[in-house]
Amino acid sequence: MDPRFCKAWQAAETEFLNLKEAIETPPEKLNATALVPDLSPFPANRFMATFFTPPIEGYIEKLMEAGRRALGRRISDD
Repeated sequence: MDPRFCKAWQAAETEFLNLKEAIETPPEKLNATALVPDLSPFPANRFMATFFTPPIEGYIEKLMEAGRRALGRRISDD
C-alpha cells in the first residue's frame, strides 16, 4: 500500500476521533444549555426555500403518492 495513502488515512482517522470526542464532551456551560429544549415558536417571517432554489418538478405529486401508499387509501387533492 502507498505510504502517502496510509499516512493520509491515519490523519483522517485521528481527526475523526478528535472531533468525535469533542462532540461527546462539550464544556459544562454548553452541555447544560444543550440539554434544555427550545420551545420558542418558529419565526413567522422566515423565507421559504423556494425563494432561493427552484421548486423540484413533481415533488408534491411524489409526496402525495407516497402518502397514499403509506395510508393504503386515496388522499384527496383538495
